[in-house]
Amino acid sequence: MHCHPEYEKIIDTQFKRQYYEALPEADIRWSAEPTAEGYAVTLTSDRFVRAAWLSLDGNEHFEDNYFDLLPGVGRTVGVSTKLSRDEFDRLLRITHLQQTQ
Repeated sequence: MHCHPEYEKIIDTQFKRQYYEALPEADIRWSAEPTAEGYAVTLTSDRFVRAAWLSLDGNEHFEDNYFDLLPGVGRTVGVSTKLSRDEFDRLLRITHLQQTQ
């Protein structure tokens, strides 16, 4: 895609600010409740979290994955899995953009 050089400069600046600016580390807390399909995981954070995603070792399905968290605002994600609660708690990984810098 080509656009006016001034717009390219603005887009490039915004992209760099969003993806390369150091974001402070966040304290993400989570809890899980059993559901018929697996678990409902609720995440909260003390700071803005950019591009959070959940993972497990296996073929689980997350109803939503790759999202932002706002400070103090909970986000609940359904996870379809047959893992036991102990396995789920041990294997669940939460990753976000701040960790990739």
